[in-house]
Amino acid sequence: MTYVAYVVVRQPARREAGAGGGGLGDPVHPEGAPVAAVRPWSTGGQLVNFLFGANATPDRVRAAYEPDTYRRLVGLKAEYDPANLFRHNHNIPPG
Repeated sequence: MTYVAYVVVRQPARREAGAGGGGLGDPVHPEGAPVAAVRPWSTGGQLVNFLFGANATPDRVRAAYEPDTYRRLVGLKAEYDPANLFRHNHNIPPG
């Protein structure tokens, strides 16, 4: 049986010294006690739903799938989308 736990961390705005602005930090790689507390139970895996923007690199997309599943998806992409028309989200290049 597999259990999946989602941890949602809301960070207070960070203020740069003298900048007067603030930011939300990095929502993909949060810091702090909640994340550190559950880290011992992490598998180190990646959920494709949490990949977006600059974080959706080919290596991270590949890591989000089991190796056999990724190979099957590459084969399907090669068959149905060899020109890689649908490449804007979690792209799996055709094989």
